Amino acid sequence: MKEYLRVHKPVMVKEALKYLSPVAGGRFIDATIGAGGHGGAILERILPGGLLIGLDRDRRMLTLARDVLTKSGFPEEAWKLYPLSYAEMEKAVDASGLAGVGFHGILFDLGVSSLHLDDPQRGFSFSSDGPLDFRFDQSQSLTGSDVVNEWPEAELSRLFRENGNERFSRAIARRICQVRDKTSIQTTRQLAEIVRQAIPPRFRTTRRNPSTLVFQAIRIAVNDELSLLRTGLAKALGFLAPSGVCCVLSYHSGEDRIVKLAFQEAARRNRENPEFELLTKKPALPEQDEIRENIRSRSARLRCIKRIRPENE
Repeated sequence: MKEYLRVHKPVMVKEALKYLSPVAGGRFIDATIGAGGHGGAILERILPGGLLIGLDRDRRMLTLARDVLTKSGFPEEAWKLYPLSYAEMEKAVDASGLAGVGFHGILFDLGVSSLHLDDPQRGFSFSSDGPLDFRFDQSQSLTGSDVVNEWPEAELSRLFRENGNERFSRAIARRICQVRDKTSIQTTRQLAEIVRQAIPPRFRTTRRNPSTLVFQAIRIAVNDELSLLRTGLAKALGFLAPSGVCCVLSYHSGEDRIVKLAFQEAARRNRENPEFELLTKKPALPEQDEIRENIRSRSARLRCIKRIRPENE
């Protein structure tokens, strides 16, 4: 078994590969390389002669991906990794000497990985105690602690409602402000208990932890994920070669909405001589067998679009 499959179980690999159709000599971008799960599966199919560019804001993940891809036996000339967000992918393209060449496929796997959630010091999870960090890029200044302890109550309420679809957003924001007026909120366990107390007992289901949506909303805000996604998608479509495909795996309704609208807009431009074709009019979903084996995949939505002609033809 390849090293990249041991480290992390990527979601909907079979479906993504079906739409991306990687073949020997292909040029691909994995816009969220992570531990190299999807990237490794693409590399297996584009060798010999292919090139994979991998991006990630988290330098720790890039170190892991480099180690995993090396141990999996992929030649170093076949892949290049860059500590960049997908909103900055043009920097990686330029550094790789591929500006103006075009890519056969670009893949986004959005959200947070299980490797982030399993590390308490990163502060992404309520399952174990850790600092309120929430940052993918550890060099940025804004942290989850800043959001929780400094943002106004109205802004917190809006954040939980819009980024988390949390029905008790106002009550949770109010409770956070009541607590922080007396003492600073420092850890994930503190925050999780505050959220639990703010939600009426009959709504504290055992199916999902009461803090799930709040933690998700804070993570999205800290990392400016929705804004960067809009920018990254626009750039990705511009980098596709004719017949190239862009695929996006999302796990959050806000993300999926952004992808849906961006792809629809691209496909509708110049209807008499369209530049893009939607490959998934409705998102592809994971199979039940995969959901049973990997619970993280249950909320996954895959959307794909194909460039069918050059931009200015």
